[in-house]
Amino acid sequence: MTNLQTTVPLIEVADISVGLMTARTITKEPTPYVYKTLNLRSVAQQGAIDLNLVEDAFYQNQVPETYFTRQGDIIVRNAKPYTAIAITSETEGLVIPFFFIIIRVLDPNRLDPEYLAWHINTPKVQQALYRESTGYLLAPIGVQQFKRLRVPLPPISKQRNLTEFNALAKKEVDLLRQLADAREMLYNNLMKRF
Repeated sequence: MTNLQTTVPLIEVADISVGLMTARTITKEPTPYVYKTLNLRSVAQQGAIDLNLVEDAFYQNQVPETYFTRQGDIIVRNAKPYTAIAITSETEGLVIPFFFIIIRVLDPNRLDPEYLAWHINTPKVQQALYRESTGYLLAPIGVQQFKRLRVPLPPISKQRNLTEFNALAKKEVDLLRQLADAREMLYNNLMKRF
């Protein structure tokens, strides 16, 4: 028995676009159009958004809805590292600037957005994206490379199992990091006594 798994070009299962050209729309002068806006510092390489680093920005005009994060979106840095992040209810409503690719899954019962973010962050896909870039240190990657990206489509239950396992693994890494930080603080406090 062979294990045949369907793979499809990402463009068949998702809409792919680029974020808002903020350099032309952000102003330093106060306006009624103030929005929380993603920036590269607010996106951790581990695939999470640090809301404490998201900044308010004044815009010349109202920003179209298409440029705001929605639950189920995936945003991907278009420069190395090409980190993919699945948008949750906690990270909805942020303006997506031009240095992110926006991926919106067409049917979440066929392709789980968190599975897609996990897949894009795998070493195999990251290496393929690096090869697609022009070779510069911070080489940007565009919408066309993502349109050609092939995505394996296991049954949706398997996709969700993989994302649950990934979430648990991330949580474990975070807990281990917190434990290491607490141990270092304890050690430093003990050393100060001597």
